[in-house]
Amino acid sequence: VVVDNADISGPLFCSPNGVLYVTSQDGRTVAKVVGSTLQTVIASESLPADKQFKAYRVFVTKEEVIYLLDNLNNNRRILCINPAESLERVVVAHIPTEGQSFLTDLFVTDG
Repeated sequence: VVVDNADISGPLFCSPNGVLYVTSQDGRTVAKVVGSTLQTVIASESLPADKQFKAYRVFVTKEEVIYLLDNLNNNRRILCINPAESLERVVVAHIPTEGQSFLTDLFVTDG
């Protein structure tokens, strides 16, 4: 995949429909690959302060619903964003910050 003017870091995330998603180097923007360009899906900076995120892993369902592992300000939570309905993000889980927790990837099943 060759993408023009890309500010991306880390792996590509592929939905079951074959759509490729990436995060910006700082994890504050999620974009999808359209042709040879990136189309922003959601940018953290455009959200109110209490709704911002820093994604370090992404999982996308066949309905193109996006799940993010968020680590902004050590919040450590899993967020769900459904671009088909709105860009309102929903916190679906909090990861304990006490002790050692090393959640390094994300997989979501339907149901």
